[in-house]
Amino acid sequence: MSNKWDLISYSNDDLSISLKWGEKTALYCYPWSKPIRKQFEIDADARCEEINVPEDQLHLKMCARVRLHAIEQLSTMAMATLNGGYAKTQSELHTAALKFIARRLASNLINGKQFVSMIRSASILQPIPESFWSHIGPKISTKNLQKIKETAEVLSVFHRNDKLVSEEMVAYVSRILWFQDQFKVCSGGARQMALLESNDELKSAFSDIAAKAEGVIQKQEIEAEASKLKPWQRSVAPRLKQGVRSIPGAKSRRHGEEKRAADTEGDGKAGEQD
Repeated sequence: MSNKWDLISYSNDDLSISLKWGEKTALYCYPWSKPIRKQFEIDADARCEEINVPEDQLHLKMCARVRLHAIEQLSTMAMATLNGGYAKTQSELHTAALKFIARRLASNLINGKQFVSMIRSASILQPIPESFWSHIGPKISTKNLQKIKETAEVLSVFHRNDKLVSEEMVAYVSRILWFQDQFKVCSGGARQMALLESNDELKSAFSDIAAKAEGVIQKQEIEAEASKLKPWQRSVAPRLKQGVRSIPGAKSRRHGEEKRAADTEGDGKAGEQD
């Protein structure tokens, strides 16, 4: 019978998950096969991302987190190559992102740390073709290029791309990242996954999360701009309706009451709402 771990937090910098089991602590990190016991202090106010996760499910949890963050970063890079649009397939996403990396490297517009981060995300998604390594070869020393290629090979452990991983991504974005206020990752990652996902139900779930995250981001931007206004300007500035930030896809009695109240208000203010 496998141990059940509480997942404290995920680190995208280290590609690791900190864990606890009773009084014991551990890290699920390289080579991502089993928890490695490591003693560390846990913040008394820390809230676990998940609890009672069977040890044999840790790699699935890790894959979902690693791939989601990689896809969000790759999507941002690919947009520069795709005229601001999203890639429609995983292959297109990967190719567009690699073109972006190559161009930035050739123009000396990225430093070593940025390059490694970009290559890491591309390596997580799928294998990097030999033609890319040959293309960037002149810009990197043979020794460093070999190290980078070896790291890319190690990251192939995250190439898993199936329905279980997608389902876990939906849960991770909607239940964990959402309440960590990581709306940019929620928006970009979910929007890109909605295009890559083949399962209609999961595609719809990703689309719903992305739309709600984009709404929150827009609201925050408007509020930020409003806070810069002079007192006399605020009286004529557009006002935002107050709403409850709920879990994407969640419906509640309060939500229904607010909708009915809004509808009633709309009836009394014809022409102000569609």
